[in-house]
Amino acid sequence: MPQLTKQALSQYIRSGCLRQLALNLYPDNGTYRIARDSLGMPYPQSPRPGLRQIQAAGDEWAEEKLHDLSQTFGSAALVGDPRLTPSNQTRFQPYPLEQAIPRAIPIRFLVECDFEVGLSFQAAMGIDQYEAQFGLEYTRLRPDIVVVLPPMSFPERITPDGTVMALPPTDSRRQLRVVDIKLTAQASPGYFAEVALYSMVLAGWLTDRRLDGEFVVVPRGAVWPGSHEASTLLRFSNQARQQGLTPAVAELWQAMQDDLEPVPFEVFALRIRRFLSVDLHHALSQQWQALEWHVDNRCSFCEYLGENRGANASPPAAPHPGHCLPAAQSLDHLSQVAFMSQGARLSLANHPTRPIATVADLAQRLPADSIFDEHQALRATRTVVPERAAVLQGGNAHLAPQSGTSASMPRFANLHVYLSVDFDIGSAITVAFGMKGWWLEPRPRNATLTTQRQNRRWPTVARIVDQRDLGAERRELLAFLREIHAALSWAQTQDEQQIRSLGVLPHDQAD
Repeated sequence: MPQLTKQALSQYIRSGCLRQLALNLYPDNGTYRIARDSLGMPYPQSPRPGLRQIQAAGDEWAEEKLHDLSQTFGSAALVGDPRLTPSNQTRFQPYPLEQAIPRAIPIRFLVECDFEVGLSFQAAMGIDQYEAQFGLEYTRLRPDIVVVLPPMSFPERITPDGTVMALPPTDSRRQLRVVDIKLTAQASPGYFAEVALYSMVLAGWLTDRRLDGEFVVVPRGAVWPGSHEASTLLRFSNQARQQGLTPAVAELWQAMQDDLEPVPFEVFALRIRRFLSVDLHHALSQQWQALEWHVDNRCSFCEYLGENRGANASPPAAPHPGHCLPAAQSLDHLSQVAFMSQGARLSLANHPTRPIATVADLAQRLPADSIFDEHQALRATRTVVPERAAVLQGGNAHLAPQSGTSASMPRFANLHVYLSVDFDIGSAITVAFGMKGWWLEPRPRNATLTTQRQNRRWPTVARIVDQRDLGAERRELLAFLREIHAALSWAQTQDEQQIRSLGVLPHDQAD
């Protein structure tokens, strides 16, 4: 039986990949492994290097924000199941919302409280038949925080299907606002979709529990994003106490608003409705192998990409044939062509009279072929797309005729320095810096093509930022910059020595 999780929704919003969605509907655990094997599903690869560090930092960030709430509003304002760790830190365990809701008075924070995807939500979304038709199960949802607010804090409420409705001025129901903590410099659509889903399911849960006469869910869910600086809430509280003042709860709540990034609810409610009624139904009703897929930059963190990590891979080391990179190679898939978008590929593959389904087919077409007029990107790159396909078929890399070159780039460089910075834009965490390079002695004047020339290589050096700390990041960055400077200075010294002793060809006569 497949199982829908909020992670499956979030990852689909980010990637739009139906194959990934189908695979995520069968989690890789003891409960579903037999079903996965019977369906021939590939195993998920271990997370890419650095991803575990980002995940651990996200957990630490959530703990910090909950600590901020405890320090400012008081520990009694947090409702949940706190546990003290061996390192004397407080962490909240999952706690049933039905046990927390009797203590839901303004202003309190229901922390890590979970609830089921109930019948009211399923009926409102038109998916109540999925259990009987596909055997679909739903995991319990657990937002980081559900804030309990006084009546009429916001003028609108939501229904389980995501409809936003105005509240009468006399409405006396307490309001629930979902807030999810994310270590991210900028909230992504996937995070917004999660908050919208939590809010809609929570509205249905209230109906199922006959609590919709006491509570409403507001369409002002939010993400509490990350920052290297202290939160506005904490700064305001500290400043007040330094002045000998005790801030009111309403003042603290107002200060906290500067830390929150509201979710554009109606946009994502519509996206969730389409996901459940169209995308999820499509993924459930077909074999996973038959679903649409495309390898591009959106796949970088997918567990089913199937990249060959060599010695760094955890067992099993070899990619599965069902992973997308090996599948693309065995099928001669068009997504192997650099910068080929999914839309461009589909316009070639679905051409009514002369479809192009493989790289080999594409390599045979001429730039003047009218099939390239079917898509804007193909029309703009028609001189290079067939040439790229030809190179993948075993040809030599070259500049495509009439493709143009950059006048700012030299034909040859004696010093090559390759740099890599592994930076997660979502969490603003730098994971590693890497460098390697090589140098070839400039050709002396009057030298022949067979003249022996000195060379030097700088082996690959990776500098890992092993702590989520600005000091550690600064230390590795400065060491990284020193290595670059040393390579550039060494090569410059060699060039100056040769110029003084032998002379070199002018730039316009060089390689």
